[in-house]
Amino acid sequence: MRSLAWLGVLGLSFVVACGDDDAAADAGGDASADAGTDTARDASIEAIEDIPIEREVALDGLSGAVDAVQDDRGMWHIYGQTLEDAMAAQGYLQAADRMGQMEFIRRQATGTLGEFAGSFVPSLLEADAEARFDGHRRNAEAILASLAPEQRGVVDAFARGVNARIAELRSGQAQLPRGVDVVLSGDSIVDWTALDTYAIARLQAAALSLDYGADLRRTDALERWRTHFPPDAADPRVARLAGAFHDLYTFRPAQRVYNLDGFPNVGTDTGTRARRWPPRPVPSVRLPRVPERTLRAAMRFAERQQERFTRLFGDGWRGSNSWVVDGSVTASGHPILANDPHLALTSPPLFWMAHINTKRAGGEIDAAGQMIAGTPAIILGFTDRIAWGLTTSGYDVSDAYVELITPGDPPTVEHNGSQVPLETVTEVLRDDIGGMRTLTFERVPHHGLIIPGSRSACEASDPPPCEVGKEIAISVRWTGNTPSNEAGAFLDLYRAADVDEARDAFRKFEVGGQTLVVADTSGNIFYTSSVRLPIREPAALTYDPSDYSGASPCFALDGRGGQDWTGDFLDERYIPHARNPSTHFIATANADPVGVTDDGDPHNGVDPADPADDFYLACDFADGHRLARIVERLTELVAGGAVTPQDMSALQNDAVSPYGRIVGPMIVAQLGRALEERDVPGSHPDLAAAVAEHSAALARVERARDRLAAWSAFDTPAAVEGTPTDAEVADSVAASIFNVTLGHLMRNTFDDELDWYADGAIDGAPRRTNLAGRTLIHMIQDVTSLASYDPVTGDSVFWDDLATPQVESRGDRVLRAVVAALDWLQARFGTADMDRWRWGRLHTLRLDAIVPVGLLGEDVLSIPTPSDPIFPDGFPRHGDRGVVDASNFGVFDFERIDYGSGPQQRLVVEMTPDGPVAVNALPGGNSEDPDSPFHHDEMERWRRNEVSPVAFTEAQVVARHVRRLRFVP
Repeated sequence: MRSLAWLGVLGLSFVVACGDDDAAADAGGDASADAGTDTARDASIEAIEDIPIEREVALDGLSGAVDAVQDDRGMWHIYGQTLEDAMAAQGYLQAADRMGQMEFIRRQATGTLGEFAGSFVPSLLEADAEARFDGHRRNAEAILASLAPEQRGVVDAFARGVNARIAELRSGQAQLPRGVDVVLSGDSIVDWTALDTYAIARLQAAALSLDYGADLRRTDALERWRTHFPPDAADPRVARLAGAFHDLYTFRPAQRVYNLDGFPNVGTDTGTRARRWPPRPVPSVRLPRVPERTLRAAMRFAERQQERFTRLFGDGWRGSNSWVVDGSVTASGHPILANDPHLALTSPPLFWMAHINTKRAGGEIDAAGQMIAGTPAIILGFTDRIAWGLTTSGYDVSDAYVELITPGDPPTVEHNGSQVPLETVTEVLRDDIGGMRTLTFERVPHHGLIIPGSRSACEASDPPPCEVGKEIAISVRWTGNTPSNEAGAFLDLYRAADVDEARDAFRKFEVGGQTLVVADTSGNIFYTSSVRLPIREPAALTYDPSDYSGASPCFALDGRGGQDWTGDFLDERYIPHARNPSTHFIATANADPVGVTDDGDPHNGVDPADPADDFYLACDFADGHRLARIVERLTELVAGGAVTPQDMSALQNDAVSPYGRIVGPMIVAQLGRALEERDVPGSHPDLAAAVAEHSAALARVERARDRLAAWSAFDTPAAVEGTPTDAEVADSVAASIFNVTLGHLMRNTFDDELDWYADGAIDGAPRRTNLAGRTLIHMIQDVTSLASYDPVTGDSVFWDDLATPQVESRGDRVLRAVVAALDWLQARFGTADMDRWRWGRLHTLRLDAIVPVGLLGEDVLSIPTPSDPIFPDGFPRHGDRGVVDASNFGVFDFERIDYGSGPQQRLVVEMTPDGPVAVNALPGGNSEDPDSPFHHDEMERWRRNEVSPVAFTEAQVVARHVRRLRFVP
C-alpha cells in the first residue's frame, strides 16, 4: 500500500493526476507513443508516406490504416480514412500521453475513487457519494441513449483506442511515467467506456455552469446582513448600513462595457417562446426564509462540490478571453481570431492538442486544436475553413429551491396547493476489496435532488415557510440533468464551411453555456452564446435590490410553486449574438453581454422602462475589467487599421492593472493629503490621528507615494529575469507597493462589516474578493450612487471602522494601509531598499502536480519542481487582478500573491482563403511524463508570453515531424 500513502495524508477526493507521456519508460525498448526522439530530416521526406514508420500498433475495429505523425511540439497529426478510425488512434495517443490524468478525472466524474482505494481511505467513498449526487454518470447514460449511431460510433472508437493502450500497460509492454507510477499501476486501470467520456464532459459542464452554491451564499449573506444591520439599530453607524447589502453584494459590473448594445431582435417577433413579462406584474412575494441549520448544511455541501471543481478547473471558472477582427481592418485583409481560456494551471495541462485529418483520404474532416483529457472532441481550435474560440457565458441555468416536506410513506412536498410524492434515486458505492454501500437520494420531481444533510424538522422558532410537524429542505434544478449533445456540436463544427454553418452546428451546445466566436476563410466573423436558458415564472423575477422585496433566481427560491421554470427556454434569436458588426470586431470576456446588470437589477432587462427586453440572463457575470481593456485596445487598433496577428498576441499578453488605473490615483491623492497634514497640522483634520500615530513612517510613505505617482502606464512587469530596464524596475516596484497596499486597504475597509462586527458570520468566502473589489471601484468612481453614501461626509460609510468609537475617513484607511504594506514588504524582502521589491518575487506561478508524489519522495511532476535551482518558488510573472493575461490572486489573503489559474492556451488564428495560419502556446506540454521532451517544453514559451506556429498543412507537418506511428486493423 506504499503507493497509496498520499491518499491517507490528504484525506481528500483526488481530482486530476498530473504526469504525462510514458515513452521512455516503456519496457523492452518499446517504441510506443512515449519517448519522442528526434528523427533526422532530409530533403527526400516530402510526404507523410516518406517518414519512416517507427512502430505499428494493432487496433480493433479500424477500416484501414491510420498514420500518426508527432511534430516537434509533441502534437499528434492523425490521418485516417474515416472519423471513427482517426478517433480510435486519437484515443490511444491521448492515453499514451495522459493516462494518469485521464484515469483520475474519470474516477472523479463517475464517483469511483473508492473502487481504487476506498478501504484504505474511507474519505474517498464520501467523495464518491457527493459525486453520485452530482449525477454525471446518470446524465452520461441518458446522453448516450439519445445519440445517433454515428456519434455513438465516434466515442466508442475513442474508447477502443484508450483500451488498447490500457492493455499495453497491463501486459507490461508499456509503463506509466515516473511519478504517475507511484500511485497507479496498469492493473488498477479499468477499461474505458463511452460513459466515462460523457461523464467527464458533464463534469466540466457542471464546473462551468452549476452555480446554485452562489444562490445559497447570497441567501445566507442577506439573512445575516439583515440580522446584524437592522434599520432600527441603536447604534446609528450600524443602522446606516441597513440598506447597503447590495453595495457589497452588488450585481453591477465594475466596468460598464458590454458585448452588444442591447438584446438582438427585440421588437421584431412576438411569436416565439420567449415570453415577455411586464415588470413585476404579480402580487408581492418575498424570498423564502431558511433556517440556519438547513442553509448551512446545504452550503457546506455546495462548498465541497465547488472545491472539487476548483481542484480540476481552477478558481477562475468565470474566466476566458476571445475576440475576432474582420479582414477590412487587418494588414492582410483576412479576419483574425484570438482565444485564451482561463482554467486551473496544472501539470499536465487540462487540455491536450491534436490534429485530425480525413480529407487526405477523401473524407470531410481537417481539424486541429485542444480537447479536455478523457474526451475526443476538439473544443478549441480550427479547421481548414473556420476557426473558433470559447468563453464561459455565465448564464443562470441552475436554481436552489426551499422545499416544505410533509413526512410520510412516501414523504411529499407542497407544490401549487398539492402534495407531490418524493422520488428516490439509488446508487451503489464499491471499495477496492468488494465492500458495497447503497445510497438513496430523494428527488423532487419538478425540481431535482434534495441536497444531502439539508432536510430537517421544522421548529416553532423557524420562520415561514416552515410549519411545526413538517420538514424543510433544499433541492437543486440544473439544465444539465437532462440530455443534450455538446459533442455533436463540435463534430458538426468540424464540417462547417463558414460562420453560418458554425452557428447551426453550435445550436446543439445547450449545457455548460459557452460563448462562441468564429472567423471563416470568406472573411466573416460571428459571435453567439449557445445555451439552454430557462424562462422562470413571473414571481421568480420580482426582486427589488433597493428594498430586498420580491424573489429572484439569484437567491434560493420558494419551492411551493409560482417561482418555477415554465418549461420554455429563451429563444435563440434573443440570445446575444452578432455577425460582421460595424465595429469590425467582437470581444467577449465573461462580462454581462448586453447590460442587463447595468442598473444593479438583473431582472428588468436592459431598459427598465421597456418590457420588450425584459429577459433575465444571470446575476453573476465577470466584473468587466478584462473586457474593458480588450475593447479599449481593439478600438485603438481598428482605428489605426492594419491589425496583425502579432497585435492580437500582444493584447493577450496585456498586463496593465485595472485596479492600479482606478485605485492607484486615489491612493496617491490621499497620501498627498496625509503629507500635507504632516507639513501643515490641522489642514486635514480627518487625518490628524493617523498622521500623528505614524509620523515616523511618513518619510517612507512619501517615497512610496512618489513611486506610485510615477507608475504612469500601470504595467506590472516581473522585472526578475535578465536585465530589466530602469522603467521596468520602477513599474515592478510600484506594482508590489500597490498590490500589497490594496490587500491591506480591502481588509481595513471591509473586514469590520464582513467579519469583526458579526463575529465572522457574514462572509468568509473567497469570492468576496471579487465582490468587494467592485464595491471599492464604485466607492471611488460613483460613490453617490451607493446606499452607503453619507451626504454629511460626502463619502461611503464603509470607510469608517465599526471597531473604533471615532469615525474614520477614506484618507485614514489609505494611510494605515500603506504603512502596513511597507512594513510587510520590508519584512518579506528583508530590506528597506525599494528597488529590490520586484513584483516577480511575489507574483509567481507553479504548475502543481495534483498527484502529490512529493509526500513519497521528490516531486518530479510540478513545473517548475520545488527543487528547481532557479525558480524554487515558481516562475516570476507579470499581471495582477483583472488583467487581460489572467493572473488573479486573492486580495484579502494578501499573504499569498502567487496564483494558479490562467490561460490554457494563447491561440491566434488568421483565416486566409488558403486556410488557417495559427500560433499558440500551452502552459506545460502535451505529455505527462517528466522524462519526455514534451513535458514542459511549451511552458518555456507560455511563461515568456511567446507563441509558436501550429503545424497544419502536410508540408508543415512533414517539415516539423519527429516520428510516425501507423495503426493497423
